[in-house]
Order: sequence, then structure tokens, then C-alpha cells
Amino acid sequence: MLYYIIETFLKSKSPVIVETYFHPVQDRPTFLELQKQYNFNPIEINCITDVEIRKKRFIERNESGNRHAGHVDHENYNMETKVEEGETMLDLGGTLFSMDTNDFDSVDYDGLFSNITRLINPPPNH
Repeated sequence: MLYYIIETFLKSKSPVIVETYFHPVQDRPTFLELQKQYNFNPIEINCITDVEIRKKRFIERNESGNRHAGHVDHENYNMETKVEEGETMLDLGGTLFSMDTNDFDSVDYDGLFSNITRLINPPPNH
């Protein structure tokens, strides 16, 4: 369903933001095919977090009562959570940002927003 929605935006030449975990081995080929067909320039943001912090957040989010039961997150508590740096990047030839999200208060959101704004709205050439 997600790829259908992505392709619908790409067909209409509309900008699209997609937020989820994409697995490079499984998802890169699909995105490369979409990129070949619709000629888009991706911006990818990779959030890096220590394994124990990520696992703690995962459990807290699931047990908060705010997650839809369809996620069945509780079945994944013992799942291997180690992800090697760079392993989560699709690396489609666009711009890559990697952000340390161990402490959300230390993330430079304004800097990220400024960089992305410059990429999608470059200043006119003089």
C-alpha cells in the first residue's frame, strides 16, 4: 500500500515525504526502479540511536497504550536490535543526513530543516 501511495505522488510530480524503516536489501531495488521511472532526487534522513535506548523507547511506545494493537510490537521485544551504522541507508544517490538521536534535545532540527529547505528550494541563480 505504501509503495502505491508513493508512486501516486511521483506520477503526479508532487513532492512526497515517506517516514518508515526501509531495509536496504529489500527496499533499495524498488526505490531504484521508482527513481529510474520518475527521476526524483531523494533526501534521506537516518536516525542513529544506541541499541539499549532504541529498545527502551520501543517498549515504552508499545506499552503507552497509544499504539494500534495491529503493530504487535510486543512480539518483537526479543528481536535482535543491533543495526550497523550505514546499514539502514538506502543510499539512492541523493542527499544523506545521519543524525544522532540518543538525546532528542541535542538534535539540530533547525539546521536539518534549513539544509532540506535549501535542497528543495534552491536560491535563484544570478
